[in-house]
Amino acid sequence: MPSEQDSDARFEEILEDTQLPVRAYIAGMGVSPDDVDDVTQDVYVAFYKQKGTLPPDTTPVQWLKGIAKNLCLEHFRRSKRYGERFTALAEILEQLPDSQEVSAGDDSYRDALLHCFSKLSDRHRELVNLRFRKNLPAKTIAERVKSTEQAVRVILFRVRKALKDCITREVAKGAAG
Repeated sequence: MPSEQDSDARFEEILEDTQLPVRAYIAGMGVSPDDVDDVTQDVYVAFYKQKGTLPPDTTPVQWLKGIAKNLCLEHFRRSKRYGERFTALAEILEQLPDSQEVSAGDDSYRDALLHCFSKLSDRHRELVNLRFRKNLPAKTIAERVKSTEQAVRVILFRVRKALKDCITREVAKGAAG
């Protein structure tokens, strides 16, 4: 059985080896740049508390991405900026596989999201960026794009549904191929 000192040294090694991919994963989940450090810290605190529970068939980065996924979802649920309007994006994120099912290099959902996002029209990409990256309310977006608030909400609803459907198809294609 490893000593506490060996265990702490192993933790430090894992922290050093995985910090960049875990931070990138958290940012890729849509956590704002201002909050990435906080969520990353929470991931490693949770990992430290659970050290010794890493399944033998799971890499540290897999395990940490699983913790990160759960903490990102918790962050979004707590975040007042997203509130109740976050439900559509939360649905997509909650469909990500659990950490035990994700291989260390499995970026299929992120890749599918990027592919599907690139297929959107410039106007739809602009609306999604204004809403989810800049966290602007529909009213402000409507003023910026010279549209009505209701039209912006309807378009965003349809775009989120189209993205979800596209991501589902792309991931299924990747799993079949």
